Amino acid sequence: NADVAIMVFTLSAIAPEHQVGVLRSLKSSLKPGGVLCFRDRALYDLTMLRGTSRLGERTYSRSDGTLAHYFTEDEVERLACEAGLELVGPIEYHTVRMHNRRKGVSASRCFIHAKLRRPRTALELVRHHAASVGIGMALCVVGAGALGWRRRR
Repeated sequence: NADVAIMVFTLSAIAPEHQVGVLRSLKSSLKPGGVLCFRDRALYDLTMLRGTSRLGERTYSRSDGTLAHYFTEDEVERLACEAGLELVGPIEYHTVRMHNRRKGVSASRCFIHAKLRRPRTALELVRHHAASVGIGMALCVVGAGALGWRRRR
């Protein structure tokens, strides 16, 4: 299992109906608390506006036959939630202005960035907190009842 995974311009090439499954597979390859760094194409990117063959809402077929899906912030949040991943900070929408001096053309490229984390289980939270603040405090944070532990009399 990995502490960090990087997914750059990958999910957009996968059919929308399979995207959650791919994220779930990635989640299972991360350690609890592991982070997935995500960067992909965003709505209104230059390549979307060029008018390639449209297959569905924000999904296009490129000239080489590969898919190109363009994400919104809400969509990335929904996919993460369905895959069981939690957001670390805000989802960021970046616009980069590119200029081709030779052709004298400027264009905007749009990208979406997100950091997603595999949640820790209750038991892993107890171990983490026990190491840092002591076992008594860890049980207060997580709750002994959630773990099925009972107090001895």
